[in-house]
Amino acid sequence: MVKFANKEQLSIIARGSGTGVAGAQVPINGGELIIDVHNMNRILELDEETMTLTVEPGVQLQEIQAFVENKGYFYPPDPGSKHSTIGGNIATNAGGMRAVKYGTTRDYVRELEVVLPDGEKVTLGSLNIKSSSGYDLKNLLIGSEGTLGISTKIKLKVLPLPKYKKSVLLAFHSLKDATNGVLTILQNGIEPTALELFERSTIEYSEKFTNLSLQSQKGEAYVLMIIDDNEEETISRKVDMVKSTLKNQAVEIIPLTITEEEKAWSLRDNILVALMQFT
Repeated sequence: MVKFANKEQLSIIARGSGTGVAGAQVPINGGELIIDVHNMNRILELDEETMTLTVEPGVQLQEIQAFVENKGYFYPPDPGSKHSTIGGNIATNAGGMRAVKYGTTRDYVRELEVVLPDGEKVTLGSLNIKSSSGYDLKNLLIGSEGTLGISTKIKLKVLPLPKYKKSVLLAFHSLKDATNGVLTILQNGIEPTALELFERSTIEYSEKFTNLSLQSQKGEAYVLMIIDDNEEETISRKVDMVKSTLKNQAVEIIPLTITEEEKAWSLRDNILVALMQFT
């Protein structure tokens, strides 16, 4: 298809789930060739020796996460749109909520099979952990928004799944207080898995859209955080550290149960959809 587009002098748009909000998958002038990869959606192999998952670009993020977690593994990148495709995540170097501890998509791509703009198919990267010679073309392609090539096969690094996790909701008087609270968390070695900051005026749209209520109705800004670890005692100690270090900054600090955690993160994940619905 890429060779055909070159022959016919057509612009190319690669498309997966179409969840991007920057417009990269939208035709502008007409006459573009849209290469839709969402049906290239197979999970091909989990190699437990190398802890590598091989997938096609149209596999949705939520499917990857569910598949590896069922096997006792963990794929950390977690952008807000769980039905985005892994090809799109690579094109945008998606990060999401866990980036504060685990990094972004770039940190979990070992190897890419890519079709370049001239139609040539190449393999970039390596399963080797150390591969330091030459130009790092794999990482140049990741985050290039589809302008340098189209991924057709991807080898992802996975991690052992942490045994325990805990979400904590912190309410603050103002956005400035909330950002200072985030700095306090990071400076005290608490090492959260995820930190999400949002304002009362924003989460109200999500509450209206989902018919759910955030566990705290105090203050004007909130930080929703996750702590994970293989030791339950470590998580309890870090939650206690959050309470003691932020007791004079936060209006309210609420450790969440599993049910409350699901509701709180659902509210956060639906913010964008709610804003599009009501504004």
